[in-house]
Amino acid sequence: AMVIAGGFAGVPAGRPVADLLYWRLTGTNEGGEETSAGNDANALADEALAGVQGLIATFDRHETPYEARPHPAQAPRYSDYQHLARVKEWATGEDEV
Repeated sequence: AMVIAGGFAGVPAGRPVADLLYWRLTGTNEGGEETSAGNDANALADEALAGVQGLIATFDRHETPYEARPHPAQAPRYSDYQHLARVKEWATGEDEV
């Protein structure tokens, strides 16, 4: 989406994207794997841009909370965000820490 919109110096806006690739580097003699992200890079770029714009619109609203732990079951044991939000100090029970 950034390439298509002209977000990089020296790359003209509207330039088509031929392919999006995932590279998995293994550190072995084979070097790794290359996998295409899909058949239509421009459609994927449009989808990604729409997703980012949706997130920006959501978090631009004053009533949208910025949660320190949006998914507690998947949270790491330590998080700078939890520390800065003082989660342990404000928790009301053991399940919330």
